[in-house]
Amino acid sequence: MNINDKGTTFEVSLAVPGMDKKDIKLEVKDNCLVVSSEKQYEKEENEGNWMRREYGYASFQRMFQLPENADPEHIDASMKNGVLKIKVGKIKGKEENKKAIEIK
Repeated sequence: MNINDKGTTFEVSLAVPGMDKKDIKLEVKDNCLVVSSEKQYEKEENEGNWMRREYGYASFQRMFQLPENADPEHIDASMKNGVLKIKVGKIKGKEENKKAIEIK
């Protein structure tokens, strides 16, 4: 996972190999960006006198606290080659308070 401040947006890149975008849920909850997935599968094979049935379940959840200047109304997401990219807009006029401190 990588988080970058690109000036006008925050960009989050999250590796989700083997997942499809329909398997991933993205939401904002209590000023947190929540990325989660829950996937179940069942595979059955029948041949002659035998049958094999496999079941599987996988889930994950990641939560990121949004900074004060993040705009939860302007979030875009895309997925390509197993990488989920999320762009979170910033609220204009609400920049971080920064102060340079001189080292003596």
